[in-house]
Amino acid sequence: CLTLAEFRALLGDLLSRPLTPAESSSSGDFFLRNAPLSENQVKSAMQKAIASKSSSLHIRYYLEAVKATRLDERTS
Repeated sequence: CLTLAEFRALLGDLLSRPLTPAESSSSGDFFLRNAPLSENQVKSAMQKAIASKSSSLHIRYYLEAVKATRLDERTS
């Protein structure tokens, strides 16, 4: 499972840019509500979201994709 620092670093790596202070705050809030998160889970969701819509959208879009993937995995 990812730590908060690892989660933020992974988001930045996958988006190919550093997170802004606001994105860092949003991702921290998200992490606290949705942890534990696995690296594979986050990578898979992010890669699908980026492939679908690019990496230039609001961080909320990508966090919702991670949340949806996590919920899908719980129910299957």
